[in-house]
Amino acid sequence: LEFTADRGEHEGVKFEVESERFTSLTCSASPTHHFQGSEYCKGTDNCDETCRMIMPPKCNTTEASFGVCAPTVAAICDNMDNSRSTCTLASQKVLGATVSYNHLDVQNSPCVSSIHKVTAETHEAYRVAYDEWVFSYNNASHACKIGTAIRDYNGMAFVQHHQNMDNIRKVSEMVCDDAGFFDEETPAAKRSLLASDKNSETCSNIKQLIDEIKADTDLQSQQIQCFASECMLSKSLEAYKFQALDTKFFEYNATLQSYKASVETFNNAVADKFLKKAAAEEAFEAFHPLKSDATAKFHKDLEVYMSFA
Repeated sequence: LEFTADRGEHEGVKFEVESERFTSLTCSASPTHHFQGSEYCKGTDNCDETCRMIMPPKCNTTEASFGVCAPTVAAICDNMDNSRSTCTLASQKVLGATVSYNHLDVQNSPCVSSIHKVTAETHEAYRVAYDEWVFSYNNASHACKIGTAIRDYNGMAFVQHHQNMDNIRKVSEMVCDDAGFFDEETPAAKRSLLASDKNSETCSNIKQLIDEIKADTDLQSQQIQCFASECMLSKSLEAYKFQALDTKFFEYNATLQSYKASVETFNNAVADKFLKKAAAEEAFEAFHPLKSDATAKFHKDLEVYMSFA
């Protein structure tokens, strides 16, 4: 009638804590794969990395003769080339930032993939095994505790009942035992004859009452044995269900570790993608005023150049 199984330290019985390890995992929302498709670029010229500065053909040849103005024209061509080079170098930095962003593929979210489905299935199987174990544990605890309580109560009550039986015997002796009705050494045949001569019904009832009291206070009573049997069966079932719970928890924990690793890898990639997005936007923000200044200077020098062409 003893049930002393201590499962409190086993991880599998901490369902709410272990379950939260799965339900708390979330996948970050990733930005668009290509930078040109981001909100920063859509419907604007923010992501135009071209410089559109075409050098006049004559700046690249020595055949053209500008006469005495040749040194002036050459200086103007150098200024235009410097403006174009400055813009081109800045444009290459912007292109490098966008290429770096585009090359980082965060892949599909594991939160909507097959690994999530498998983990969810093992989590559900773990939940079912946990519920069944809790039911069996409570049953075993209930059956064994009730049997123990009855045994302990009967053990304590026996002394009082024993005193009661002594009192009943003393009273009954005045009625039934004058001629040895309660004397165990009196032959059965004689006690039967004595009972017929006296109030046999009363004496028989008293004798039966004493026997019943003895049976009720016996630690091997049918009631105790019934609870003992139920206790043994419940303990065996609890051990079986606990083993099943341990198996399902092991399967759940193994898939959870893989799923968690996938989520962490994905979220780290998303975080890196956002960092690269910020770097690309920052590069464009630095490129815009430089491009504007270089373009304005280039076209100003081009106008001067055209006056010599």
